[in-house]
Amino acid sequence: MVRHGETVGASSIRFYGATDLELDELGRDQVGRLGPLIASERFEAVVHSPLIRARQSAAILLESLQEPPAIVESEPSFRELDFGVFEGMTIDEIENADPAWFEEWQAGRATEFPGGDSIAGFRARVSAAFRDVIARHPDGDLLVVAHKGVLKNGLATLCGYDFAQMRTWDMDLGSLWVIEFAGDWILKRSNVVG
Repeated sequence: MVRHGETVGASSIRFYGATDLELDELGRDQVGRLGPLIASERFEAVVHSPLIRARQSAAILLESLQEPPAIVESEPSFRELDFGVFEGMTIDEIENADPAWFEEWQAGRATEFPGGDSIAGFRARVSAAFRDVIARHPDGDLLVVAHKGVLKNGLATLCGYDFAQMRTWDMDLGSLWVIEFAGDWILKRSNVVG
């Protein structure tokens, strides 16, 4: 699994979920540095979010592969969470805009983003999509290119991690995560940057 790189909208500090932003030069470089780490891997499929930052990241990674995958597809359910009225804000801006909601969110008690996705609905959508993608491609290695919330939810779904605990995990832009199925899903590498 790969998280897309930095965007023209500064995804490193701003909450962009539904907003469709391109990679900036740094983001292209972040993803490009992962190329040598996966160049010799043979993927049955590359599956990416339909948002442009993930599509561009997938395209960069595809160029680095010595053997192209048989399938490259967009998975609509790998869209990032819609942050609603908080789209594009920094964490400080969200806190200033709605301190009571912010406190609930930080405590893990918020159920939805006002004007955006419900947290339970997002988790259900992404969990179902991961199970579906694996069922569609049961025999080979997959490369999934998406967003922080999507990938953390995928890790929670497949590896059995508590999603609330995973909120505290770092997941850098342009980072690689490797899980392997050996009776159960096991996290082999985490937050690897090129």
